[in-house]
Amino acid sequence: MLSFDSGSMDALLNDSNDKYFDELYPIIYKNKITKKSGNGVYLSSAIDNAIRANQVQGLNLIINYIIKFQNNFTSSFLFNKNFSVLMEQGIEVTALLNSKVFSVTFDYDDWPGNHPNDETCIRAYNGSYFDIRQMYEEVFPEDEFSPDLK
Repeated sequence: MLSFDSGSMDALLNDSNDKYFDELYPIIYKNKITKKSGNGVYLSSAIDNAIRANQVQGLNLIINYIIKFQNNFTSSFLFNKNFSVLMEQGIEVTALLNSKVFSVTFDYDDWPGNHPNDETCIRAYNGSYFDIRQMYEEVFPEDEFSPDLK
């Protein structure tokens, strides 16, 4: 509700209030908003409100809060439709990209624990997080990543 004003965001999210924040109780989330026509709803977050109000300082405060207290993959949904806008507005996103928000480590039995290629390899996957379990060969189709090579 206060994301339209950077001063309010600074008062709420400054370090002196850290003792009141807990990752179990996130304060940045999407709200269902009824459309003006009364037909249906849309989802909006503090990030969306701060973008509409051009609150660069407020956006930086929100992103820092998310990295500190909501630092997990489930927070990535907050940025699904507005990440490119953040970059266009010159918002620093390096710490966000280096956080756990856009990076998740998983361990599935269907993914081999090792293969002949020891180099770190990062690949994009645009499918559902819940389907990636069966997608090793789609993400890493090259022979060098085949778990069958000896």
